[in-house]
Amino acid sequence: MPFLIRLIASRILIASTAVLSFLGINPEVVVLNDEDANVAAEERKDLIADILEKKEGKEERDYDINIPLNVPDIDPSIDSGQVDLSSITDRIDAIRNEIDKLSRIVPEQNEVVVQDEVPSIDSPQIDSEQVIPTSSRIKNVVVNIVCQNRNGNKISLATGSGVLISSNGVVLTNAHVAQPYLLNNPNLSNYMNCSIVQENIPTVGYKAELLFISEEWMREKSSSSVGTGELDYALLLITANTNPTLRLPLRFPFISFDSSEGVAEKGDNITVAGYPGTGSIFSLSRPSSLVVDNTFIDDVFTFSRNTTDLISTGETPVANRGSSGGGIFENNKLIGTIVTTSPGIIHDSINALSLEYISRDIKKQTGSTLQSFISGNIINKARSFNEVVVPELLRFVSI
Repeated sequence: MPFLIRLIASRILIASTAVLSFLGINPEVVVLNDEDANVAAEERKDLIADILEKKEGKEERDYDINIPLNVPDIDPSIDSGQVDLSSITDRIDAIRNEIDKLSRIVPEQNEVVVQDEVPSIDSPQIDSEQVIPTSSRIKNVVVNIVCQNRNGNKISLATGSGVLISSNGVVLTNAHVAQPYLLNNPNLSNYMNCSIVQENIPTVGYKAELLFISEEWMREKSSSSVGTGELDYALLLITANTNPTLRLPLRFPFISFDSSEGVAEKGDNITVAGYPGTGSIFSLSRPSSLVVDNTFIDDVFTFSRNTTDLISTGETPVANRGSSGGGIFENNKLIGTIVTTSPGIIHDSINALSLEYISRDIKKQTGSTLQSFISGNIINKARSFNEVVVPELLRFVSI
């Protein structure tokens, strides 16, 4: 029987040694007898004390450890060479408790350090409130709109620009750029196949539907008033990827707009951007190049009284066919959308509808401000517009 007890005590000590090794303590594995048990207990206490002393004396540490080790000593029995098994079990349990305490403290502090020192490598999500240079955001929010019609060997091509103004994929552009979307239906004989692309992600394209276009603009587009750009704005909603195997992003990069009164003043420094394309066959395989330029507000005009409706800029290389629907930016916000150009000495200048005018006019036509209109159940709004309004507008189409 004494032999069996010694064997059991030996197994228990081996298990406790493994636990101590986890703490960096590596005592020799021996079968306990009277003297060895006392010596082993003292050595373990000394080693644990040394380790804690080293940790507390560390010059650079991210946390402090000050936990008393309430570990009972092994109490070997001196009668007949037997060992008190209960004292060994108590010690192992106590060591496990100390390990649990340490594991709850150390990893938490380490996680904080890692998060602070190692930056995320995920692609940044553009937030409308994030203050970063406009030039860094424009490439993410200005898009190229390309529509084509194939009739035998003849290809008709229309290109323009737009600006993402909400995280749910709403694009602000011109009515004359968005007009082909009225024919973006394969069942129509004069079907226009339209897509939205960007230079910085040439392998990805989006499909979209009309969200709003002015019926008044459709009816009066051949009149002289349209030449000023009045009513020449529209909204598209991105609904799918051109590659059916790819999903839409959960949030689109976008830029907020400023529709407050008097935001655009003569002499203000601004940034303009668009995709002035050539309208060539090459636009079918790749987007045009995005052009961004810094210029100034040369003048402001009104369609009625005491309102800033049209913004005129200085000469800029952005002023070219294809830039229609592009943006005018000030203080990291969109303040206008390009509608027409005026001839200049070196480059043409830009005429843009102000966001002040667009928000005011869409409220007049729909009862909602622009910000309110692009919020809520936007998918139902687009579906309703295409089912109810678009069939009525097709009678004005002549592409």
